[in-house]
Amino acid sequence: MAELLECAKAGDMQARVLFIQMEMLQENLSSQSYIWLVDMAENGDFYARNVLYHYLMGHEEISFDWEKMLKWAEEMIAEDPGEAYHMLSGLYAPGMPGFDDVDKCLRYLELGTEAGSNDCAYKLACLAYEFRWDDFPMSRIRAILEKCGLKGAHPAVMKVMVNICVEQNDAEAAVRYSRLWNKEYPDDSESCMFIANFYANGYGVKRDYKIALKYYQKAANLGDEDGMLYVGFMHFVGDGCRVNESRAADYFERALNAGSVNAYSMLAKCYLHGIGVKKNRERALELLEQGVKKENYACCYLLARCYYEGDIVERDLKCSLELLKDARTFCKGCEIEKLGTEIEALDAQCLSELREEEERTLLPSFLEKWNKALAEKDVPTLDNLLTDMVSNYFYHEQLQNCFVDALEQKICSPNLVKKLMNQLRRKADEDSKTALFIARMYDNGRGVRRNLSTAYNYYEKAWRLTADEELALTLYFRLLDGTLKSASSSAFKWLSILLQMYENSPRVNYLRGLMHSLGRVLRRDKSLAEHYFSRAAEAGFVADSKEDLKALRRGQKSYMECLRLK
Repeated sequence: MAELLECAKAGDMQARVLFIQMEMLQENLSSQSYIWLVDMAENGDFYARNVLYHYLMGHEEISFDWEKMLKWAEEMIAEDPGEAYHMLSGLYAPGMPGFDDVDKCLRYLELGTEAGSNDCAYKLACLAYEFRWDDFPMSRIRAILEKCGLKGAHPAVMKVMVNICVEQNDAEAAVRYSRLWNKEYPDDSESCMFIANFYANGYGVKRDYKIALKYYQKAANLGDEDGMLYVGFMHFVGDGCRVNESRAADYFERALNAGSVNAYSMLAKCYLHGIGVKKNRERALELLEQGVKKENYACCYLLARCYYEGDIVERDLKCSLELLKDARTFCKGCEIEKLGTEIEALDAQCLSELREEEERTLLPSFLEKWNKALAEKDVPTLDNLLTDMVSNYFYHEQLQNCFVDALEQKICSPNLVKKLMNQLRRKADEDSKTALFIARMYDNGRGVRRNLSTAYNYYEKAWRLTADEELALTLYFRLLDGTLKSASSSAFKWLSILLQMYENSPRVNYLRGLMHSLGRVLRRDKSLAEHYFSRAAEAGFVADSKEDLKALRRGQKSYMECLRLK
């Protein structure tokens, strides 16, 4: 190396090229080699220009005259179009040093692909997949990659191909390409994880937990945090191996140290119940709190349960409800299916018990203070109580009545009333019960001037938050008979919603039977009417259709009464 350096310093161009190549292999280009490389590029050496381009792309901290590099790349088109277009595309690539022009980047990649450059084709496919360009559906990206062949392609390209096959639901191809990826790059943990997941889920192959565990273990040995987590989980439940609690806890600890957020909840369970480790509730609580800070939905749920049960922490239903709210926020995709029902069940239980507790303790005290302040016309106290009520206890019907009474009797300061009404309106955007309360205020003219159009808007807002069938039916009939008004909606819109969203509902089917029998709104058709009556009966809606039809014709009953709506 020393002799080669001396020759290079003496001006031997071949020695300089060899010396630069050796330093590039060691990823340690010296300042002297960089000067030589720039000098060779300036003198028209295409090889030096190519090497310099790739070096600069990997060292964004080095400033360079990119206009000059652009000119060099354009001069290379005649001699090596594929490499020239690859360089040009990189100079315009988003997020890279150069000019950041996606359209030009795409154009040069297409030209390079046409010129037979696999590098351009691979880069084009990866960018098109990442940015989901309209001109590049999955089928076109896959065709580009299949034409080039994936042997020797970069792991990122292999991953794109496997993901495309999964999105196209071509399980056999996904498995085939993941195996090729693993064969080409046996030390790539991501390929191991793909194969492991395919075998664990029986996707494109026969489900085999032993083979899945083998690849999870391989990924774990390569330092993959998810691989460690799944090795732990499979020993935790005994999939593909015997249950081994200490090994499970050990791998959960490894996954945690490697950066796995999901390991917090699994390791916390181990310490909480003494699974594979000595029971340590303080450590379990610490892990759950750390997991919550990292927005892990399972930790939120488990910690919420701890606050509900009051075993390792002091019982706090409000804290439990806040954590369950976070759990729903952090839940994604299939995770919602796995834990969603448990979250909702615990949430309902907490809310029920919290309200019972408040009705036993806080509500009597609050009402006593309210009635006393009301009798004494103590406006400052009433204002404070109203503010507290709207912020914390508004879901109690008795307190809602207090609020309406305060508005009707005009016993509170106008500015506060305006502020609290605005607060309730904001709350109604995400809370269906508040939206319903405001709707009824405007519907009945209690505390506010009656406005059927505003009432409708809040009823609709409540429905959008709950998709409640009974509310949808009520809105339909009230728009139909004119007891609600809307400038932007109609009874026909709600009938369409009912027929599409609640087509399997027994009440909606019974309604369709009545309408087809009478020929009102829907065309008269006895056979269809009988069909829908039968469907309603099979689903458990017990009614006498003949009596209801007779009462409807005579005007003795409304549709709402036939459907037993409030």
